[in-house]
Formats: sequence, C-alpha cells, structure tokens
Amino acid sequence: MIGETATRGRWAPWWTYVLPIVGVNQLRQLILPFGTVPEWADVVIAVLVAAACFALVTLVYRAGAGR
Repeated sequence: MIGETATRGRWAPWWTYVLPIVGVNQLRQLILPFGTVPEWADVVIAVLVAAACFALVTLVYRAGAGR
C-alpha cells in the first residue's frame, strides 16, 4: 500500500518510543521520587520528558532513514 509505505518511513516502530520514555521516566522517579513535588508538577514533568523522548527518537530515526 502506498500510504503505509510513506507512513512507515516517517515514524519509528512503536517500541522505539515506548522503551526510552519508560526508561527515562524510571530514572526521573529515582531523582524525584513520588511525593517530592506536587502531583501537577509530576504530571507536567512526565509529559515534557515523554515529548522530548518522542522528538529525539523521531529525529534520530528520520536521520538514519535516509541512508
């Protein structure tokens, strides 16, 4: 399928997003254990970490896809 091939080239497989996001959030929990910051701040930090990981994985994947 034409659309499937184009989509496959733009986005990394799902597990390449999940693994770094889960790993970095585990490290974050070691640095900032639950309860050390307000819950809303914990949610904001988790969302920002996930967005940064998502952007980094996509950037690396697209840079390597051109080879």
